[in-house]
Amino acid sequence: MENTKTNKNMRKKLFMALAGASIAVAALVPVASGALWQDTATGGDTVVKSGNLGIEINDTKMLDVSNNWDYTKNTYKDGSSPVDGEAVSDKDRMVPGDVWVVDSDVKVSLEGKNLVAELGLTQDEATGGLIGECAGKDFGTACKGAHVRHEAIRKSDGKVTSLDNGGTVTLTPKDVTESPDYLLRTTVYFDKSTPDREYVLDSLELKNLSGTLTQVR
Repeated sequence: MENTKTNKNMRKKLFMALAGASIAVAALVPVASGALWQDTATGGDTVVKSGNLGIEINDTKMLDVSNNWDYTKNTYKDGSSPVDGEAVSDKDRMVPGDVWVVDSDVKVSLEGKNLVAELGLTQDEATGGLIGECAGKDFGTACKGAHVRHEAIRKSDGKVTSLDNGGTVTLTPKDVTESPDYLLRTTVYFDKSTPDREYVLDSLELKNLSGTLTQVR
């Protein structure tokens, strides 16, 4: 009986010792939440800005460029500037062989890293008796009456781009400046082959000229 009691006491002490060791080990193990290091840093604010696309027509005037005209090439004489000409008043009248232009100063605004746009011109079809037999014919083709065509002229160097048949000028922000950059031009040529007194005291009307600027990229 004494041995049995002694064994029970030993087992009880051993159990208590193991339990105490388990508690001590548990106290040494860190708790998962809140015990590991953590840090936070905040960066500065970021602002993303959009660009701009715009067009303005600032001034429209009529010029006589007949003295600068090469009739064999149907364009401006070599060495002459297409932006030069003599002012035309409301009292002035065309005669066969005259080349007059209607110029509109265009200011283009383009802002955008990858912005690409096309500058074009739209206008109602010219009307009036002065067009005569030239209606629908290529500019410069001999006919009785007046021819009409549309162009863009870069003012910095006089480069001419046709805007007929959907023609456009491709522009990026580096192509524009603070001042008007281009002229939108409508050229009227009263064909010098018009004989006798045909189309005297007649007229031609140009209406609703509009510059267009369209993003293509």
